Amino acid sequence: MEHSVSLGASIKSAVIKKGIALIIIMLAALAATLLVRHYFYILDSYYYTAEFHLLFMKNNLKSGNMELFTDYFKSLGNIMNVFPLLLISNLVQNFWAPFSGSVLVTSSISALGMAKGLSLNYISLVLVGLVCFGLGIFFLGDIFSFLKKNGLWKDYGVSGRFASCVTIGVLFSAPFIPVVLPAAAGALIRMPLRMMMVIMAAGFLIRLLLLLLTPGVF
Repeated sequence: MEHSVSLGASIKSAVIKKGIALIIIMLAALAATLLVRHYFYILDSYYYTAEFHLLFMKNNLKSGNMELFTDYFKSLGNIMNVFPLLLISNLVQNFWAPFSGSVLVTSSISALGMAKGLSLNYISLVLVGLVCFGLGIFFLGDIFSFLKKNGLWKDYGVSGRFASCVTIGVLFSAPFIPVVLPAAAGALIRMPLRMMMVIMAAGFLIRLLLLLLTPGVF
C-alpha cells in the first residue's frame, strides 16, 4: 500500500513540474505570437526568408542534393554566416528529415575546405546532440527513475552500464543513425551529462571520419 502511495506521489510530483514548465513555454509562445502579430508587416519578410531556408533544407536533404547545398554554403561567404544555417540544417535533418542522406559534411567541406568544414560540422553535431539530450531528459528522464525506484528495473551493475555506453557510442558514430535516437536513449537511462558529452565527442569524431573516408557510402 505504502509502495503504491509513494509511486503515485512521485508520478504526481513529476507531472506537476512538467505541467508548470509546459505552461510557461505555452505562455512564452503566446507572448511571442502576439508580438509577431503586432509587428507582422516588419517581420513578414523575415518569415518568408526563414520559410525559404527551411524548405530548401528539408527538400534537398531528402533528395540528397549535395551540389545545391555546396552552392548554398558557398553563397553565404564566411563561416560566421555558414555555421548557423549548418546547425539548423542538422536540426532539420534530425527532426524533420531523419534517415536522409549525409550530404551536409561533404557539401560544407566542398564549400569551405577540409579544416573549416569538419570543424563546423563537429561543433554543430555536438550542439544538436546536447539539444536532443536535453529534450530527452525533459520528456523521458523520469521513466527510468520511476522504474528503478519502485523495483521495476534491475540494476545490471558496471557491465550493464558499460554496455549501454558502448551501444550509445556506436549509434552516435553511425552516419545513418539520427543523433536524436542515441541522445534519447541516453536521456532515458539518465546518463550523466559529462559521460554523455565524452561519448558524443568520440562518436561524432568517428562519424565524421567514416563520412570523410567512405564518400558515397552513407
